[in-house]
Amino acid sequence: MKIKGKLHRITNIQTFVASFLQTGGNPTTGFANFGKAKIHVALDAPFNQFGQSFIPNFSFKADANAAGDFSVDVPDSFKPFRGRVIAFESTLINVNLPGVPSIEILAPLYRSATFAMSAVNGTAQKIYVFPVVTPNEQGIPASEIKKEAAKLKTDLKLDKVTASVDSNSINCTAEKSGGEIKFEIHPKPSTSDDLDELIRLSVEKMDIDLPGPDFIVGLCVSKDDIEKQVRKGVKKFAATLNDQIKDEIEKAAPGATALATITISKVRYPVTSTQTVKLPGNLGTHTFSQRSIVVDPTIGVPIKLYD
Repeated sequence: MKIKGKLHRITNIQTFVASFLQTGGNPTTGFANFGKAKIHVALDAPFNQFGQSFIPNFSFKADANAAGDFSVDVPDSFKPFRGRVIAFESTLINVNLPGVPSIEILAPLYRSATFAMSAVNGTAQKIYVFPVVTPNEQGIPASEIKKEAAKLKTDLKLDKVTASVDSNSINCTAEKSGGEIKFEIHPKPSTSDDLDELIRLSVEKMDIDLPGPDFIVGLCVSKDDIEKQVRKGVKKFAATLNDQIKDEIEKAAPGATALATITISKVRYPVTSTQTVKLPGNLGTHTFSQRSIVVDPTIGVPIKLYD
């Protein structure tokens, strides 16, 4: 069987929405051909469960041509399973090193709701996407991240937690009974089948330094248990961030979260403010840059491709 479609870029959101509503979902204006893209048809085979990797770990793929047309071949033997379509925009980055090829960067554009593969027909599905660049001032500021860190401190019964946003992650340091825990939180666009999950938080570079000889400490506390608790707390933090992002999108485009599928294409960390602190003695002051976490969403319709 073939899953065929055509990817369009919305060029005028007001004109498009008016045409979309007037025609019952078959707009005639306000858009253009998207152009080349990577299309994946992810399946819940073989265990009726979708994988959680950024690039679907069980999928069939094809390239959309310069006009945005694509056709993905899926063997008929997969009709008993469910599928979903994910579209990515591809950009090649030159690393400027002799003999090293360019690196392909994939930005998610569109995620459909899951559908029964048995419902697939020969009709080319029309997909419309509208990439949005979020103003830096509408991002999640460092002050909000610090509030969430305070909640993490309470939830995990820690003595102290500090969190700061750098150029590509959130750096965290926590203290408990003389021990120190350091880790990074990396917000990443989600390509999950759960369309309510917009970003996913990855805990990386965790380092746990407990007081006293390891063999004594091991009798009282397990580093594995500490790591599990931290990851559990960060997962709760992720749910809060997803809700905040959806609220901001809804404020900017009322009704968008109900009528369209939302996919985060990019996560950015711009400097949005500064903080000046007085140094001890006669050392004067020092000004620190404050970064925010800004996500650029892409709005896509339809949510469901096949009934």
